[in-house]
Amino acid sequence: MHELKIMKLMSHQLQKEMTLRILLPESYGHSNKSYPVLYMHDGQNLFEDETATYGYSWQIKKTMDHMVSKREVKDFIIVGIDSDKDRLDVYSPWKNDPKYHQKLGQSFGGKGDLYIDWLVLDLKPWIDQNYRTLKEKRHTLMAGSSMGGFISLYAACKYPDIFGFTGLFSTSLWFNETLMIDYLRSSLISSNHQFFISVGTIEVNENPNDSANLIYVKNSKKIASILSDLGVKNIKLLITHEKHHEQAWSHQFIECLKFLNL
Repeated sequence: MHELKIMKLMSHQLQKEMTLRILLPESYGHSNKSYPVLYMHDGQNLFEDETATYGYSWQIKKTMDHMVSKREVKDFIIVGIDSDKDRLDVYSPWKNDPKYHQKLGQSFGGKGDLYIDWLVLDLKPWIDQNYRTLKEKRHTLMAGSSMGGFISLYAACKYPDIFGFTGLFSTSLWFNETLMIDYLRSSLISSNHQFFISVGTIEVNENPNDSANLIYVKNSKKIASILSDLGVKNIKLLITHEKHHEQAWSHQFIECLKFLNL
């Protein structure tokens, strides 16, 4: 069984304590092996239904227990970082597109650089120092859903020499599509970076032809197309008939693990 550890680490950039949920490989306690590390956002929603915002988690601990025991995936460390009331602020380096002010109720975003700088400059070194990790780029992974996908894409662009894999689940590119697309097009993401991109046809409601659903699908396809134009060779685009929900992402995470090449 994988072991889940919960602890706090101070972020001086964000001036608050961050809650970490660290899932250690089953073999971690009785081997000297070092492991890749997957950093994920919305950590409270990843492992246990009891802590999940909407009562259903990604079921990642159960999935890893099963797939590792069946030797369907190589084991690795997962570091989940909890989100809180500031989620929309820290998951974007830019303010949201002004046309969505009314939808969101106010303007959000702008702290994404602080968050990602903390993750790369403070959290990753702390994890590497306190756990047996494979520190190289190809073994440093990031994934997230919705706005967690948005900030994951930004991190891949800002730190192309740090991350070798990015998982984008139902990415909320609409939050500020113009600035993110411009940033992506100008990025130095390498050709050997792996990208797993998943999106549902009923993200927002049950009508796959609704404009909001079509935006999610269109934007995920656009990200994949731009990455291909940048020379990225290993891209998996998965389109499912699922909702914008942890239950859907739990299914898609299994497909992500099958795609992942560690």
